[in-house]
Amino acid sequence: MLEHLKEAFFGGNVLEMTAVWTAIIYIVLSIRQNVWCWLFGIISCMATMLTVMGQLHMQTLLQVFYIVMGLYGWWKWHSGEGEKKESPVTRLTLEQGLILLSVSLVAFLALGLVNRYQLESDFPWWDALTAVLSITATYMLARKIIENWIIFFFMDGIMVVIFGLQKMNGLRAMMIIYMAMAGVGWWTWYKSMKASSAP
Repeated sequence: MLEHLKEAFFGGNVLEMTAVWTAIIYIVLSIRQNVWCWLFGIISCMATMLTVMGQLHMQTLLQVFYIVMGLYGWWKWHSGEGEKKESPVTRLTLEQGLILLSVSLVAFLALGLVNRYQLESDFPWWDALTAVLSITATYMLARKIIENWIIFFFMDGIMVVIFGLQKMNGLRAMMIIYMAMAGVGWWTWYKSMKASSAP
């Protein structure tokens, strides 16, 4: 396991290591609700995009989406209420949940079909599911909806299995760390939400 961690964090080229390290900083800062997380997220996406461009078309498009979401997240986290200008952590409402579920199902089916019949992915439906879960969770993170961490946890768990099957042990180890960080993120945001709602 330590060898896999070493590979994930120190064994790649400069762009890969930039993507990994800035992604870790992004997650740590997002757990702490620090608006600078979005800058590190954007840097990570740009490095990832430059690494996979021309090889993994779906991942390249996802990175463009994440860059746009990084800009949206930066703006949204700065548009809070009051003097502090910080958005509070909230829960997913039933209406939001139904809308996100509907859009996610349509996107999952569309991406799954494209992966299956156009891109000939090794795991077309699982790849589509993790892409849609990641997009949904990133949107929820930008809106400071606490349930984003639960979605990230399950999405990372699926990626652990996929990377394991593909013998990508460094990435698998990184996803295990991401799962742990998602748990910490949920707990930290939960405490913040409770503290802000206390009289």
